[in-house]
Amino acid sequence: MRPTTRTLLTRASRAVLVAGAIALLAGCAQKGEMSSRTGAETGSAGAVKEAAYPKDCLRLPGVYEGVIPAADGPGIRVTLYLRAVGTYTMTEHYIGRNFTASSGGDWSTHADRVALDPITEKNPARLLRIEAGALRFLDLEGEFIDGPLSEHYVLRKSGCPKPAS
Repeated sequence: MRPTTRTLLTRASRAVLVAGAIALLAGCAQKGEMSSRTGAETGSAGAVKEAAYPKDCLRLPGVYEGVIPAADGPGIRVTLYLRAVGTYTMTEHYIGRNFTASSGGDWSTHADRVALDPITEKNPARLLRIEAGALRFLDLEGEFIDGPLSEHYVLRKSGCPKPAS
C-alpha cells in the first residue's frame, strides 16, 4: 500500500521537530560550559556576581599584571597577555636585575583553572586559578600556594578594580 501525502507530511513534520529539539538542547548544553576563548568566571568559591563587577573584568582574554616573589631578589614583574584566539605571551622582568624572560604558547580553561602550555619545552607549563578580574598562580600540583606571600601570586587584569572582600 502506498503512503498518502498526509502520512508523508506527518513523518516529515516529526523529523523536523525532532531535529529542532536536538539542536535546541545541544545549544542549551553548550551555553552552561566555559569557553576557553571567551569564558567568564563560573562557580568558583568567592565568585563576584556579574552585576556587581564590570563585565570586561570577568572575560578571560586581556592583559594581566603583577609582581610575584623571587627567590633571589625583590620580585618578578609579570605581564601575561591572553588572546581570544587561545594563545598567550608572558614576560617576566626580574626587578633589580637586567634580565627579562619571554614565553608564549597556547592557553585553555579547565573548570576554574587556566592552563598555559608553552611552545618550547624549556619553559614550564603553568596553572592559574580564575578569580574576579584576576588570575592566581598555583603550585605544580595545581594547589594554592600557602604562606605569608600567598597573596603576592596574583595577576590583576589591567583596568579592573580589586573586588571587595
